[in-house]
Amino acid sequence: MLLLCAAVCLFFSTAYDGSLRLVGGSGPHEGRVEIFYNEQWGTVCSDGWDIRDATVVCQQLGYLQVAAVFVASVPFGVGNGPIWLDEVACSGTEASLTQCNSSAIGETDCSHYEDVGVSCLAEGRLNGWWTLQTRIRTCTYNIETVMSIHSCCLYLIACFVLNGTSSRGR
Repeated sequence: MLLLCAAVCLFFSTAYDGSLRLVGGSGPHEGRVEIFYNEQWGTVCSDGWDIRDATVVCQQLGYLQVAAVFVASVPFGVGNGPIWLDEVACSGTEASLTQCNSSAIGETDCSHYEDVGVSCLAEGRLNGWWTLQTRIRTCTYNIETVMSIHSCCLYLIACFVLNGTSSRGR
């Protein structure tokens, strides 16, 4: 069980092309939208950005609803590095932001002052694996501010072990 927890932690804390994170907010539920591509984090431009795009971001991150959409980087600061996506046009039903229509990755006429942000409703989370992913993302968020990856994984393993034993009445 411990090895499984460690493997799951490592899997979900490792970024892959299309992974999302929210940066600069008060917690993992809000911030500037950043997408991982070609081993580098980059931002998303606000051209065409709307509630449907933000809905896909929140749901990809394991949240049920959008609380607010930001089409300028003012509340979360400007990003750095590449601007990976521009002219994003989601229907709102896609499973990930990369499934939405957009300009070719890396093709943009934007500056970082046009980076988008979202605030997802923190109370509403999807069940099952989404909940597990959200817990691990929360821990990954804490790694950037407080913890090391090692202590994060130990924390998650301890939570799973304690939850497992308490549910069996020990």
